[in-house]
Amino acid sequence: MARRSKFQREKDLQSTARLYLSGHTQVDIADAQSVTQVTVSNDIKELQRRWLDASIVDFDSMRAQELAKIDALEIEYWDAWRRSKKDAETVRQEGGASGVEKIVRTKRGQVGDQRYLAGVAWCIEQRRKMFGLDAPQKVAVTDWRREVEEAGLSASDLFNTMVSEYMVAIEKDQPK
Repeated sequence: MARRSKFQREKDLQSTARLYLSGHTQVDIADAQSVTQVTVSNDIKELQRRWLDASIVDFDSMRAQELAKIDALEIEYWDAWRRSKKDAETVRQEGGASGVEKIVRTKRGQVGDQRYLAGVAWCIEQRRKMFGLDAPQKVAVTDWRREVEEAGLSASDLFNTMVSEYMVAIEKDQPK
């Protein structure tokens, strides 16, 4: 068989991927493309390598990109907040029958749109989550005993039952 050009190999790889993913055997794929089964096997290995490379994510790069988006969004929220605090100005014309006699400008102070500050808070919250800055919340595990006993049950019996059921579940998942 003649050696495939780069273009032909890429074309065959696309066809191989489609056929392979739809359950065709290597022999069937080889027949469809007029190549050997060994060629199809090598092509599948190449496809798997490409799929693996495509699935590997650089989380540091992704985190930096998302952080940059949050930073840019926060800047926009702050700018919008500052604009929302500026005095609002209305302009109206007053005049008689002869036309416009005067233009009246009225300025009114504003307190700012709280939605923009909520957006800033959201950005800060997302950043804190990304960096794990919030301490995990503590949960008191001693309270359950009191609640169980107030319900008229034995805390020891309940605990032993839970442990037994957990052990049974683990044993079911163990390979034989």
